[in-house]
Amino acid sequence: MQCKVQKIYKNTRYRILSIEGQTYILDMSQSIWKILFPFLTWLLPNTVYRVDEKEFNEKIRIFQDESTEKRSPLIIGLASVSAGSLLTPLSIYLELGTPPLINFFLNITAILLLFILRSYLSNQNKQKLKDKLQLNKSAEKRIWIRPNTFKSCMGCLMSYLFLLFIGIFSFLAFMEYGNLILLICSSMMFGFVFIANAATVVEGTTKIKFKKDGFYG
Repeated sequence: MQCKVQKIYKNTRYRILSIEGQTYILDMSQSIWKILFPFLTWLLPNTVYRVDEKEFNEKIRIFQDESTEKRSPLIIGLASVSAGSLLTPLSIYLELGTPPLINFFLNITAILLLFILRSYLSNQNKQKLKDKLQLNKSAEKRIWIRPNTFKSCMGCLMSYLFLLFIGIFSFLAFMEYGNLILLICSSMMFGFVFIANAATVVEGTTKIKFKKDGFYG
């Protein structure tokens, strides 16, 4: 069945789903696995909560995207790599000279700190919604959701793989050479990977299936 997807103003964690006259809220951070592997959002059921439309409209503001330019994670990643290349002449001054094992732990620490920051901001968004609207467990349902277009599906896939590849490459290169530019590049790429799941459910119209009805059909 058809579903209209919208965002909540200043709250990137949730999506508003309008399905056959009913309003539901989808939590994009309900599973750590769907954060690390965004495509599980399409392959596994997602929990949604039905809310009263009148109460929702009174307490929650819909995000209105008036910009015509869309910025994909791939474009952001390419811009980050380009910016890093501008620092190449300074790379000789940014070599730490530390052994690979120390570089490995520096890399892991930076990535963990980014994930903790992402989790903190996500929990802040959860609390912001909770302060305005209570999600009723009794109104909980499970749905499968599709990407809205094949183009957006492939764009999300290519962006994720590109960011992951550059992130892993920079991670390994920093272990070997101990250059801060590589550490910054690795951290930025993994940072984008951690928010890539936001691109799996975007504004527009898509198709969903309630779990009781079986898988896609």
